[in-house]
Amino acid sequence: MSNQLSIESALKRLAISVVTIAGVCQSVHAENVYAILDDAIIVRAREAHEAENGSAMFLQGGLELRAPEWRIDANRGDIFGKLEDPDRIVVDGDPARISVSRSNDGEIFDGRGQHIEFEPNGRTVKLEGEAVVVRGRQSIRSPSIEYALDDDKFSAGEDGRVRVVTTPMPDAS
Repeated sequence: MSNQLSIESALKRLAISVVTIAGVCQSVHAENVYAILDDAIIVRAREAHEAENGSAMFLQGGLELRAPEWRIDANRGDIFGKLEDPDRIVVDGDPARISVSRSNDGEIFDGRGQHIEFEPNGRTVKLEGEAVVVRGRQSIRSPSIEYALDDDKFSAGEDGRVRVVTTPMPDAS
């Protein structure tokens, strides 16, 4: 009986050692994967089809696109150009959403609309259909908004009214 207990005890210690070693190896591997993913564009969707010439990707269902400087959530979308460095991204949703870190001041640009066209290299965003842009303490609402991220300039209201709301800075006293 004592021989059987010592064998069980030894097996338990061995199992704990294997789990510990596996945990250490897994966390080292995870660090390497995250280091690789820092510059990657991550795409999630229920369906994806690539154009025959490889110049575009068409995505459907629960679309999520993530890059180091931006994120897009939508129902469907098309990516034009190379996946690792897209020229243009066009998405639709109820609403579709985009967040972009502005390079000149680090402020986050948040936008939503039924239709979004984003040019990551040109750093422009066009939103249509109940479009809303939030930047810092200011929000802009219009049927359509075009926004130049690096210049911090927008145009809106071609098809209707524009509403701009600015929240005053808190009193420093």
